[in-house]
Amino acid sequence: MSMLYEYFAAPSDEAAVRVLEIRGGPLAARVSGSDAQVWDAIDGVGIEPAVNLTDLEELLTGVEYDAIIENPRAADTLASQDDQGMVITVTDALQAVLAGAKDTVLATAAQEWAHAEEFGGIADAEDLAVFLHELASLARRARNRGERLYCWVSL
Repeated sequence: MSMLYEYFAAPSDEAAVRVLEIRGGPLAARVSGSDAQVWDAIDGVGIEPAVNLTDLEELLTGVEYDAIIENPRAADTLASQDDQGMVITVTDALQAVLAGAKDTVLATAAQEWAHAEEFGGIADAEDLAVFLHELASLARRARNRGERLYCWVSL
């Protein structure tokens, strides 16, 4: 059983956990046509927040992995429901560096990130570059609204 990851923006931790009220996560609200809140979200395409994003943050910021995981917002589980998944935080530092990153920096980072041990040698740098550009765009939109980034994980 594979996990699903969707990255989204919310104005607060309290608001972010409300994504658990939507069957299928933040992207499902967009396609359901319901009156539920529409979330600014992207498909996480198998990029998990605890290890993969921490690797990315280390790559983009130069801060050591061990220091990043000491951050209380590094993949902190805010809420979990057996049938609805969980909501995990993304660090403000990663959001900030993504929001300010130029396309060339993201493309170079994707090339390096593809070689991360956790991808087991099967990551495609072009796919990672597409994801990074989408995540950076989400980070910019969130920053402009004064919001933070989160990850919804389906169990």
